[in-house]
Amino acid sequence: MANKRRVITQRKTLLIVGEGITEVAFLTYLRQLYCTAKQGPKVTVKNAYGKGPEHVVHTAIGYQTNRRVADFDQIAAVLDTDIPWTEKLVAEAKRHHILLIGNSPCIEGTFLAMLGQKIPATSAACKAQLQKRINSSLFTAEDYTTWCTRELIEQSAQHHSELAKLLAIYR
Repeated sequence: MANKRRVITQRKTLLIVGEGITEVAFLTYLRQLYCTAKQGPKVTVKNAYGKGPEHVVHTAIGYQTNRRVADFDQIAAVLDTDIPWTEKLVAEAKRHHILLIGNSPCIEGTFLAMLGQKIPATSAACKAQLQKRINSSLFTAEDYTTWCTRELIEQSAQHHSELAKLLAIYR
């Protein structure tokens, strides 16, 4: 009788750096939805603690250079577009193979779009309008379970290219 070999499939690894606490909570919620029971990539979510797009990208680069490059198969940065991204920043992210995913003008704007609401021009207005709409904190993954269903996310991704790009790396 021949020995049976156990085949072990290695999961892809993904590092996602969120601009702030709301992004990190949402990214963690997506990990819970799409990467359970060893399905999808092994996702590590890190917080850049704001400070603009350059800081978010440099935080992602820091995780990449402070560790062996082989630690992550893919690195992404999720950040707002209310502060314009410079061509130099986009080129630097590309040089380091970091996928940039933008929320216009901020992640709360993306959530309003998901809910079929008109998106205000400023981040502050988006935050205020979303708070009135969902009346919930957005700082933990559990805060999303009451209003942000998997069906809503997938339906919204059909019309929102950046959300579709985010979901694609979770699969």
